[in-house]
Amino acid sequence: MRMRRRRQRQRLRGIFPRLLSHLWAGIIGLSRWLLRHPQPFGALCLILAIGWLLRAYMLQAEDFRVSRVAIPVNSPLTVSESLVGTNIWRVDVEALADTLGKQQPWLKEVRVIRQLPDTLRIDPIPRVPIAQVRLDHWYSVDRAGFLWPSAENEPNERLVRIAGLGTTSSAAKLREGEKLAAAVRIAEKMRRLRLPSARRVTELDVSDLQQLRLVLDDDTQVLCGSELELDAHLERLRLALKKITQNAEPMQYIDVRFQDPVALPRSSS
Repeated sequence: MRMRRRRQRQRLRGIFPRLLSHLWAGIIGLSRWLLRHPQPFGALCLILAIGWLLRAYMLQAEDFRVSRVAIPVNSPLTVSESLVGTNIWRVDVEALADTLGKQQPWLKEVRVIRQLPDTLRIDPIPRVPIAQVRLDHWYSVDRAGFLWPSAENEPNERLVRIAGLGTTSSAAKLREGEKLAAAVRIAEKMRRLRLPSARRVTELDVSDLQQLRLVLDDDTQVLCGSELELDAHLERLRLALKKITQNAEPMQYIDVRFQDPVALPRSSS
């Protein structure tokens, strides 16, 4: 056993000299090749020199000093006047975009684009609300679960109302809950849903994530299963509404949890 360990140590000690030997041989071989073929090396040096001179010119030339910062009309963003006169290549556009984004958190993103030779263009990208929740007032929410800092006294008729989130009145606690994240995912799916005769979902109840409830614009209740089953259930709803629309009969509720949806006419209640 001792002899075997000694041989292993000797073998390991021999590896490094061999590696150094191969490395040195490679350096010598490359040097000889460059001596016989200097053209590629000379061309590379020339390209690097031209690139260095071009970079030095662009960082010093008056033509590349910022003379205008283009911001959309009525944008709430403000840009420091010190940017004017700065070399456009010395402006850290990512840091500037991050600073501008913090001014207005309701913006999804702020893009800063160099428009050569002397203009910085600021493009604010707004968030798109897909639903609304009720706390002390009505707050819009986007697909990332971001709640607008401003609120409305009345719900927006164009946005789905999310119900069943609990009794919390704190936006911070609401963001931490799993129900809001699930609700906005489901609302995004429903936003892409094409229902017949311009029908639309006006309310989503997530009190029980295994038994979702929808309300249509004519107050028809829709009983669904969990989020995992939602795609199939929404397709059943679309087909059921197409058939119901042909019969022109108002419904109290439609249960799409079954392969053949169950519908109860409102007159039967």
